[in-house]
Amino acid sequence: MEKYIDVKSANIVESDAIDWEIYERIWGQKVSRKSSIHLVRQWEKDFHRRFNRGQRSLDLGCGGGYLFLNSALYGLADEYYAADISMGALKETSKKAAKLGLNGFFIRCDCEYLPIRDNSFDMVTGNGVLHHLPDIEKALSEIKRVLEPQGTAIFLHEPNKKGNEICYALIKWGYFLPAVFVRFLRTIARGDATRPHQVNTHPSDVYPYSYQLKQIAQNVGFSEVIVETNKFTWSIIRAAILPIFDYIPRRFSILLKLMYALLTPFALFDDIILKKCLPHDYFCYLHLYLSK
Repeated sequence: MEKYIDVKSANIVESDAIDWEIYERIWGQKVSRKSSIHLVRQWEKDFHRRFNRGQRSLDLGCGGGYLFLNSALYGLADEYYAADISMGALKETSKKAAKLGLNGFFIRCDCEYLPIRDNSFDMVTGNGVLHHLPDIEKALSEIKRVLEPQGTAIFLHEPNKKGNEICYALIKWGYFLPAVFVRFLRTIARGDATRPHQVNTHPSDVYPYSYQLKQIAQNVGFSEVIVETNKFTWSIIRAAILPIFDYIPRRFSILLKLMYALLTPFALFDDIILKKCLPHDYFCYLHLYLSK
């Protein structure tokens, strides 16, 4: 019988154990000046806002540093702070920052109990972090508290309930590859696959979000809340293909980069065509803008 651990402990164990290089390839996360410009322009497109340089920026649940590093490369603030419950994640982000010549402050803490004074940050960001938190309302209350008046928070890639139901169904379908091909892949992989180390942490995904996320943020007291969705065909194709990488040796993990390059046109198709045709609830991810 499987034994589960509590949500926060699961998040720590999983983050400490992840091979961040492989994880970033799986999710197509890039850190560069070009990527940082693309990221901010996407925010401006999604939320119809311009993001000017502020004094202090905080990245919550920084993980391997994707948002923290790109924000610093873009120049969104004068000072950059990264927070995570996992020391392994903070060490990874700190190491990458040093390699890029970037300065920052690193805080190990729980997002629901931030050891930070009121009105401290112009901006708070997070990438795929809210759905890992046991008490989302408490976390958003803390975020509102540490934001300066008129401060903003942006959260990316939170799972949307209906879109994720479609994707996870297709992920399961993806495992039903022809038996011979699967056996062949397992043979050449020899236990050294490209997927990051996974532990038994199912409880770490505790909240499959839909538009109820907007209601929670409004209840907390944010003056403006914008929810945008993205990725439909991109997510479906990725969900169908990704299980194959369970059986590809790590030395061939560069193929993940090729996969994401091939998926780019589908993301554009989703943004330009499907957003005008389909209900927003069908899309896989939610992006959230909050203004204090």
